[in-house]
Amino acid sequence: MQPARNIALTALLVVLLAALQSQSAHAAFGITSASGAVELPGPPLLNVLPGSNEAPLPIVFPEVINGVLAATQAHPLGLDVDHDGSAVVAAPTISGNVVNPALISTTIPVGTGFNSYLFHFDPVGSPFFSIYVATISFDNPIIGVQLFSDGFLLNKPSGTGYTGTLEQGDSQIIANGGPIGVPAVLKPTYYPAGVAFRGVEEDAFVLAIAGNTIQVGGSSSGPEIDQIRIITAPTIQTGVPEPATATTWAIIALIGCCTAFVWQKQKKC
Repeated sequence: MQPARNIALTALLVVLLAALQSQSAHAAFGITSASGAVELPGPPLLNVLPGSNEAPLPIVFPEVINGVLAATQAHPLGLDVDHDGSAVVAAPTISGNVVNPALISTTIPVGTGFNSYLFHFDPVGSPFFSIYVATISFDNPIIGVQLFSDGFLLNKPSGTGYTGTLEQGDSQIIANGGPIGVPAVLKPTYYPAGVAFRGVEEDAFVLAIAGNTIQVGGSSSGPEIDQIRIITAPTIQTGVPEPATATTWAIIALIGCCTAFVWQKQKKC
């Protein structure tokens, strides 16, 4: 019986090591949970134009991991976002095209480390409208969100022109070598530049942010799509295991001790 017990303990150790490896990969991905949306390990290959990735649920995927914001000719100071990531519950627009004053637009400075994720909803076919409610949590705090296209006429406050930031974010992702895994030849046409309805410029949309978690609820009508870019602090790899990883190591250590004890008893017998 002793050899069989040793084999079983060794097999369990191998399984836990495999789990440890999968946890490490997930930590690098940066999304810790997603409900109401399908979490993808990377960007869809061809593009995120209307009609290319139709699905009954939104998708969310990483664009750049551990990037650094670069100065561009058009935006030398950094990356503009429609909200700074602070806690908020608000409809992004009021009265049709007026940006909600609860949203704090800001510029994330050049040199800031970041992770970027794209939330994309393109309902199957062209129904009258499709509704979604999604909650996504990340391994690091949200430091900015891009909600609007620069092709949609917005005001903040009423009567003062406001420019959305999604297209600026597209350029920054490409400047950082993203989207991850997409061939270079496809990157210039990957995002729907010039499509005014790509953002959430509508009344029937609610945004909520708290720390590392974002919740979005809205609808997309006809051939339209909804896109949100979520910027978080970077996933910095350190020598300190994450809590789940530390637990796994503790279990592995316990199994190692038990295995050593069994082997020692076997020798005495």
